[in-house]
Amino acid sequence: MSTFVPVQVGCPACQHTEEQVLAQSIHGPRLPQAVEEILDGRFQRVRCSACGVIFQMDAPLVFMDFEQKIWIAMYPRLWEARWAELEAETLETFSQNTVKNAPRIVREMVQGFRVRTVFGLDALREKLLCFQHDLPDAALEVFKLQLVRDLPKATFFLDHKPRLVAVVDQELQFDMRLGEERQVLSFSRTGLDQLVLNPLGWVSAHSAINGRAYVDLGRLSQAKI
Repeated sequence: MSTFVPVQVGCPACQHTEEQVLAQSIHGPRLPQAVEEILDGRFQRVRCSACGVIFQMDAPLVFMDFEQKIWIAMYPRLWEARWAELEAETLETFSQNTVKNAPRIVREMVQGFRVRTVFGLDALREKLLCFQHDLPDAALEVFKLQLVRDLPKATFFLDHKPRLVAVVDQELQFDMRLGEERQVLSFSRTGLDQLVLNPLGWVSAHSAINGRAYVDLGRLSQAKI
């Protein structure tokens, strides 16, 4: 079930406050337009009626897809430093809604679900792209770490990590920071496929990145590899 609620939202540019409709949950198969907007980077973008600035509303929501067996809890990007706490919250919320307090038919339906915690709509888009194109998301994070290590001037910060933004044929396109500049760079999917076939070569990094729900380079903020 998808739910939307009216909320008062402040413009980040002029602080003008007005009512906007905010998503709290999205059932993907029933709202294909919302999925398309997430993948295009247009979801929950609004224009301030006072100053005209366009900005993206960033608030908690849950994305569900019972056909692809996906449950993704998205939190605001600024909350990412709290990932350990919110990963646990995601798992508990999923359990409460689909196991502990759910009828038997629902408990059977959620067997094999992939449960994820992400921060920001760009991270939600990345997970949807992974699941749509059968990309192992843990391996993708290791691949991104490899890119950061191998590319001159590539940098990694918690608030701006490489993000998958599109999959075109056999090309993976990433939004990356090279020095002070942001660029969208394309890489062959072959590199990711080779990494998947040789997991022992990256077992330490894979172990550090792969969590129960928060599968992201951000885990490295509390890990040593």
